[in-house]
Amino acid sequence: MIPFRVPLIVIALLSLPGRAEGLVVRLLSSDDNSYMQRIGSNLEALLRHAEAPIRVESGNGGPLPKGVRRLTVTVGMKAWRSQAAESGGEGAVLAVAPTRAAFEELRPRMSGPVGVIYMDMPPGRFFNLIQTAMPQRTAVGMLASVGTLVGPQSAPQLGRFEASAAERGLRLVSDKVNSEAEVGPAIERLVRQSSVFLAIPDPLVHTVNTVQPLLLLTYRANVPVIGYSESYLKAGAILALYATPEQIAQQALETILAYRQGKAMPPTQTARYFTVRINDTVARSLGIALPQATELEERLRQMRD
Repeated sequence: MIPFRVPLIVIALLSLPGRAEGLVVRLLSSDDNSYMQRIGSNLEALLRHAEAPIRVESGNGGPLPKGVRRLTVTVGMKAWRSQAAESGGEGAVLAVAPTRAAFEELRPRMSGPVGVIYMDMPPGRFFNLIQTAMPQRTAVGMLASVGTLVGPQSAPQLGRFEASAAERGLRLVSDKVNSEAEVGPAIERLVRQSSVFLAIPDPLVHTVNTVQPLLLLTYRANVPVIGYSESYLKAGAILALYATPEQIAQQALETILAYRQGKAMPPTQTARYFTVRINDTVARSLGIALPQATELEERLRQMRD
């Protein structure tokens, strides 16, 4: 996979008889981490093997033929920042898997149509998982940094989580921290009031310094943790709900092809596809019997987020 610093891969989705006008896709992929690299490489492969004929060019491809549009697709935070800095905000952009903070910061610079696909799950999907997997555990602890939970651009976040939990008969017990040093004491407070802990993406709360102490504190209190990534599951969460790189790439492909057909670019999307995984060792150690992961996934697909 070519990192974003080198010339872009330009993928031309050419017109077919009876189909919408052509589209040139400039795929700008970050080398933030292996997850982003996998999204980029999977998306490139999907575009190459799409139903419509595809031509791949090096460089920016120069002037476009009449009736052909250009869409820049960025994968990861670095690619999004690079595009915002270099493009001057021109043209349509689909930002795939940027951080919320980076996207919200730079979105006002873009004058053309802009859409974003976050890796985040809707709050309701997490609460559906808790309700389905552990229905007796109704007090859900959650910790976030002030900027993530109640920052100037994320003020509705806490309200959405609270409302979504209440709709499902769950009670959200939340706390906020301003620094990494506050995470441990906050977890100690939360486990006294919670029967399950929901970890949501937060760069201050979940770091290499905090994850293991958090998991140890919750484990000692017999409070299982629901994680948001495969790595969190391996670290000690009982369950994880997340989108794989392949799933994010598939959603991006569908968005691109819909845009090619003349549909408007959705301004904001959360992860449409998802994976549920169980840490059987942790479940046995806590004495918690869970349905199979495939059963949980199927039931979540049938529920409203």
